[in-house]
Order: sequence, then structure tokens, then C-alpha cells
Amino acid sequence: MIAPVWLWAVAGEAVLLGIAAALLGRPSYPWVAGLLGVLGAIGFDLAVPSIPAAAGPFTYLLPGLIPLAVALLFLRGAEGATWASGGFRIPPGTALPTIGLAAALAAVFLLFSLEPGVLYGFLALPAPDIGSFAVLFLGAPLLALGQEALYRGYALGRLADTQPFRIALFASSALFALSFLAPRELLAAGAAGAAQILFLQVVPEFVLGILLGLFFYKGGWSLLGPWLVRTALLWIGTLLPVGPGNAPWEILFVFSLIALSAMIVVLQVGLVEPRFRQRRYLELAAQPLRRTLLARARSRRQTRNALLALGAVVLLVAAAAPIGNLAGPSPIRLYAIASGSMEPTFYRGTLVAVVPVAAPSDLRTGEIIAYTAPYLSPNGPVVHRIVDISRNGSEYVFTTRGDANPSPDPRPVLFSQVVGRVAVALPLLGYLLLSPPLLVGLLALAFLVALYRSSPPGIVARLRRPVLPRGEGDPTP
Repeated sequence: MIAPVWLWAVAGEAVLLGIAAALLGRPSYPWVAGLLGVLGAIGFDLAVPSIPAAAGPFTYLLPGLIPLAVALLFLRGAEGATWASGGFRIPPGTALPTIGLAAALAAVFLLFSLEPGVLYGFLALPAPDIGSFAVLFLGAPLLALGQEALYRGYALGRLADTQPFRIALFASSALFALSFLAPRELLAAGAAGAAQILFLQVVPEFVLGILLGLFFYKGGWSLLGPWLVRTALLWIGTLLPVGPGNAPWEILFVFSLIALSAMIVVLQVGLVEPRFRQRRYLELAAQPLRRTLLARARSRRQTRNALLALGAVVLLVAAAAPIGNLAGPSPIRLYAIASGSMEPTFYRGTLVAVVPVAAPSDLRTGEIIAYTAPYLSPNGPVVHRIVDISRNGSEYVFTTRGDANPSPDPRPVLFSQVVGRVAVALPLLGYLLLSPPLLVGLLALAFLVALYRSSPPGIVARLRRPVLPRGEGDPTP
């Protein structure tokens, strides 16, 4: 028997949310279904320690069966709707192009997700045994089908009937991302570890939900494309024999955003909406020339905005690379003031730019330098002022002191220790170095704003439903 207490808990959740759906009415169905899927995922995570080891494959199948059952319960049980209206359809002539585009998206993700390994080296992952490989290989399509049926086929489809498409897209993606919360890990990780979990698990899944939702809509409200992409990503994540080595989690997060951004660009360029949906979506009258011109303009605008979203991430990565000293030798180095030893000249959190010094004779008393001194600062250079310069034969010896310190530093500084002189100081920006979650959070915020701007706004269903009830066939233009 598999965790009977947990099964009772999920059954109780289903009853309570079902009662809420009945009381609130049909417009609440997608929210109730999505929250039920989220609660089921969280409940499964909490119940994993109590599931007997003998359960075996069920621990991999249940996360897919739960959302699939919820989607079918609301689609067929509560609404009595057709399979096609839930995304279980393949528009004529789209199967092969959809498969090809899904394969291209998976290849783009694989390329960029392995990029940190180029910088930090690759790590060989242990190969699963035959039984585990079979369960992971066969369980991925089921898990993908359950998630896509609930969060795309049902939640996004039903929300788009009553809300602007952009709102429906982001709401369904948020529900999808919440299902990846890992309460056991969050409780055990502490504040810093919780930030890492959120940025590595929840935020990328939210962006992935945007990508899959766009594929669902632009593919004719069909689950085929999102299901294929999600299955491929699950295979890559569980069966790939290598992974990035000791890459910091911030770098893994950044490259996951780059991968998803590139996938969105490929999707926007590679999949053009059918003309009839462009007409409905843009509220255009049946004027062929005007419709064609506006459709082309909108396609160019969406592609441009998607490229801007990708460009924003690339620029932020380029800015963050020297901050993290990832770009190799550079004439300018950036450091953060981590203490108050230089107050009031530099307060904690000041970002300083350090330029190299060609010769020791170029330095003067009163200048502020950065030098390596592991006995004072094991995590980076010390930034202090030169208060005296002397010579020991041909070697220059520098005496340094922090402006707020009553006495000079305990050891003299040799020119071989000097990183450079401080050229520019910017208050507060150093906190981006001192707090990696803050830097990553700002990066995520900038990316999500760009992504929101690049997503299609849409119109409410009352303006487009009379043209085509979703899933009932494609009218002629």
C-alpha cells in the first residue's frame, strides 16, 4: 500500500476544492484545477519519505497521474467538454512541422544548458540501472502529458476564454511553476538555500510555462508541441550522462534563462499563427491586404521583442561576468567594499573599479589601491589607502591603512601583491556582488519584464469565440 495517509489527504483536498468549484461556478474551474494540481505536487513531495521503497515505479508515475487525473476530472466530469477543447487534437498538416520544431527547441536547450560545463568542466553523472532507466524513459512522457493537460490544455485554455491571453498565459505559468516548490528542501535549506531553490527550480519553470503556453496557442491549441518539448527536457534532465561541474548556481540560473530565451526566439520565428487566428486575435475585418500587412507587422514586433528579451539577458550576463571574475584576465576589475574600514570615503556596498598599474613608481602616497592579502581578506583583495612608500633595495614597499582604522595594516605590501589603483567608485552597486541572490533576482525581474513585453496581449474570448469555438476545426480565411 502506498502512503495511505497521503492518499487520504489528497482525496480531502479534492473534495474541498470540488465543493469550492461548485459554489463559485464555472469561471473558477481553471483556478481550482490548477491549485489542486499544485497541492497534489506539494503533497507528493511531503509524502515521498513515507512511500515504501517497494513502491518503485509508482514514485515516478504519480506526479504525472495526479495532474492528468485532475485535468480529465474537470474537462470531462465537471464540464462534459470534448477532448479537442482540452488540447487533445492535432490540426491537419501540423504533425511533422510540430515534431521538427519541438526537436529544434530541445536541441537549443541542450546546447545552452551545457554551456556552463565549457567554463567549469563537465561532470560524469552516474548511469541508472536498466530498471531505473526504463522507468525514467517511459515515465517522462506520462509526466509531461499530465502537466501539459492540466496547465496548458485546461488551465490556459479556459482562462483564455475569459481573460486577455497575456494574463491567462502568465497565470497558468505561475500555477505550473508553483507545482515545483519542494517544501522539504525549502524547510531544510535555510534562507540562502531557499533562494537557490527558488531561482533554480521555480523561476525557470515559470519561463518554461510561458514558452509552452505560446507553443500551445500558436500551434492551434494543440498539446502535441508542448508535450514533445516537455518530454524531451525531462529526458535531458534525468538521462543525460554528463552535467556542468562546479559551476555556481547563479551561473546555472543565468544560462537556463539564456536557453529559454533562445527557445522563445526560435518559437516566435519558426511558428507563424494561421491567418484565421491572426484575424480573430487582432480583431481585423476581412480585408486581405490590411490583414496581411498588420499580421506581418505584428509578427515582426513579436520577434523583435523576443530578441530584446534575449539581448537583455545577454547584456546582463556580460555585465555580471567581470563582476564574478569569470571573463579571465581583464584590464579593469570590479570589487565590492565588504567592510567599513574605508569609511567615510567608501561605505560598505560600494562598487569600485580597479585599473592595473604598470610600474611601482607610478603609485603615490594618498592613492587607494587594491592588493591581495589572504591574512586580512581571504575572499578578495583589500582596498586601502597608501600612507607611506619606502624602498628595500630595488623593491618598493607600501604601507597602507584603511581611512577608518587607527593604525596601518599589520604587514607591508609589495608591488607583486598590488592588483591596481581604484579609478571609479559607485555607491550601493557593490551589494550585487555581496548578495548573489539580489543580483540573480534583479536579473530574473529584468528578464520577466522583457518577457511580459514580448508576449502577445490578446483579447477577451467574447470577441473571438463567435469566430471559432476552440478545438472545433479551422475555418477558411
